[in-house]
Amino acid sequence: MKNNLVKEVISSCLIVFLVFWLVNPFHFWMPTMLQMTLTIILILIFSIFAHFVWKESAQDERDELHRFIADRTAYLTGSAMLIVAFIVQSIHHMIDPWIAVTLAVCILAKIGGSMFARFRH
Repeated sequence: MKNNLVKEVISSCLIVFLVFWLVNPFHFWMPTMLQMTLTIILILIFSIFAHFVWKESAQDERDELHRFIADRTAYLTGSAMLIVAFIVQSIHHMIDPWIAVTLAVCILAKIGGSMFARFRH
């Protein structure tokens, strides 16, 4: 369990680092080849991260509660950030449709996952 947590934290940090550099906050010139390479690495590391998240299993009720709290926190934080991005872009009259679609997909996935869990378990 602890070994998986370490791998999950490392892959999470790598994802954040790659996204940070792909966004290019310091306006470094990034050649297309480097950008594509970083994007492929991001996809691979996210796949590893998703594998750890999907395969993790709780040992007891306390572990299950910790997973639920972490999942809820991640969902609400991600959704809140999408709402903030949507509001900021609407103030500037430049709404990126991907933000609205991503927020809608997150909400629909949450509802779908809840319905699936209720019917399945």
